[in-house]
Amino acid sequence: MVKKILSLFIILSFFTRTLAATSAGALGRITLADFFGALAIITFLAYNTKFKIPVLSVGNFMFVILVVPGIMASLAPQKTFLEVVILFFLFLVAVLLYNTFDSKKGLDELIFLFSLAGLIASVTGIWDTLAMFTSLPQIFPSRAAGEAISGFRNGGQAGAYMLVVLTMLIPLRGSSLFNTLVPKTKKTVKLSLIFSSIFLILTGKIAAYIGVGFGVFFYLILRRKFIMLLPLSLFLGLVVFLTPYVEVIAPMLYKRLNSKIQTRIVDNVSGENNLAEEGFIADNFKIAFEVFLEKPLTGGGLGGVGGGNYGSHEIHSTYLKIIGECGIFGIIGYSLFMILFLRVFFLKSSKKLNPYKNYLTLMFPFILGCLVSWSYTYHMRKREFYILLTIVSITYFLAKEFEKELSKKKILE
Repeated sequence: MVKKILSLFIILSFFTRTLAATSAGALGRITLADFFGALAIITFLAYNTKFKIPVLSVGNFMFVILVVPGIMASLAPQKTFLEVVILFFLFLVAVLLYNTFDSKKGLDELIFLFSLAGLIASVTGIWDTLAMFTSLPQIFPSRAAGEAISGFRNGGQAGAYMLVVLTMLIPLRGSSLFNTLVPKTKKTVKLSLIFSSIFLILTGKIAAYIGVGFGVFFYLILRRKFIMLLPLSLFLGLVVFLTPYVEVIAPMLYKRLNSKIQTRIVDNVSGENNLAEEGFIADNFKIAFEVFLEKPLTGGGLGGVGGGNYGSHEIHSTYLKIIGECGIFGIIGYSLFMILFLRVFFLKSSKKLNPYKNYLTLMFPFILGCLVSWSYTYHMRKREFYILLTIVSITYFLAKEFEKELSKKKILE
């Protein structure tokens, strides 16, 4: 029963449109997936008194605990309280996912469900984009011309989601673990990889582009496929060369991309953005350190910055948000969490013999790409991040179990 409910949470995780307007408090933060997540938690706790908390969730819990003091120091305590509740809810969902899918078969099912979610999100997003240029009906209406969003609230969320999906899919397709998956999962992974890549391009999310780009670059370095860097460079050169023609083929997408590149990169680097306007360098750095210096221990509280407090917009970057809104307590909590998260990729085992270790090794470059992308986006309240966190946790658990079996065989030999 719990597994079926959680399956709906995963499949609907791309549908981020809330029950009410984002300004409507708690209802403005709840999605359909959250309803199934809460139902799964209640159902699980009603029938189970014992459960395992994976090491990555321990780090996650430490972070949640260390941002709690920010509620009392926040200029918007109700918002900060809500942000902390959301983090605790996602922590519980991740623990529940781990306890429900912590087996070889369970990992296969979890990969299938997340791949299916990415496939549904990308196919509907591509369809809606085509509908803008034709008489086809749209499944999910867009906010603005040229914005490919599928079931997401905005293109930024769509791009960030696809980045995480591809962080799971690309290394999986090239790993030895892929060969152990059931045929249904293999087929879904292949299709999701193709359509998610296409939809990512359509989202126009620069930070997601950069994340995937760095992931591929680090991946080629790790695999020592230096010769592949040449065709990759030629491909990027071709993209740059053909970019002006996008204006003719897909004018709305070109206008959106051009606007983002101008406002997010060119104006910020050149210093043309006014400090009173939204801009990564201009606003985020200035506000984050201003709040940190005023409240170094707790920061301004999660969600406490923006809406008139220090600025009109929230801090975009995960790292600057932690500095400005969580202070030293949050920095310690997030650092410990990420140290525990990153260390699982360095499990001592044979990546040739251990398919789970092989997958973790190949995923690591894309995790590095995510870390680069998260310097602009805030990932700690993203449902897809906690699904990926669970996949990594279960893969790590199975890798250790497989290593034990390898050690036993060596002793017997």
